[in-house]
Amino acid sequence: MKLFVIAAGVVAVIAGASVVPGPYSAAMHVTPGGVALLQSAEFDPAARATIQRACGNCHSNDTEWPLYSRLAPVSWLIRKDVSEGRLFLNFSQWAAYGAEGQGQLLALAAGQVKEGKMPPQRYVLLHPEARLSQGEKSRLIADLERESARVSPSGK
Repeated sequence: MKLFVIAAGVVAVIAGASVVPGPYSAAMHVTPGGVALLQSAEFDPAARATIQRACGNCHSNDTEWPLYSRLAPVSWLIRKDVSEGRLFLNFSQWAAYGAEGQGQLLALAAGQVKEGKMPPQRYVLLHPEARLSQGEKSRLIADLERESARVSPSGK
C-alpha cells in the first residue's frame, strides 16, 4: 500500500510538471518556414540528406518533436538543446549568416563532427537514425570543409 501511495505521488508530480511550460517552450512553437535547409549552399544530395538526418532536428526550424518531448522534465532538456542548437546554427536561416558567417559556421561544424561532439551521444541514443558511420563522418567533414572554403571570402 505504501508503494502505491509513493508511485501515485510520483505520477502526480510528473503530471503536474508536464503542464509547466518551462524556460524553453518557445522552441517548440517555431513555425517551419518551408525553406530548404542550407538554401544557397552547394552540397550534393547525399550530404544534404546526411545533414538533415543527423543535424536537422536541432539545427533547423523543421524539428520533429517526439511524444516524450511533451513530458516534463525530459521536455525541458530537449527544448533547451533545440533552442541552443538553433541559436548557434540554424540551417533554416542560412542566408542570414552571410558568406563569412557561413564559412565560419561550416568550419566549426566540421570540427565538432571531427571531435565526435556532434551529433551528441545522448541524442544518438534516442535517435539512432542520426548516428554517423565512419564513412559518413569522413564524407560529411570533407563536404563541410569544402563548402566552408568555397563561401569564405578569403578562400580559406
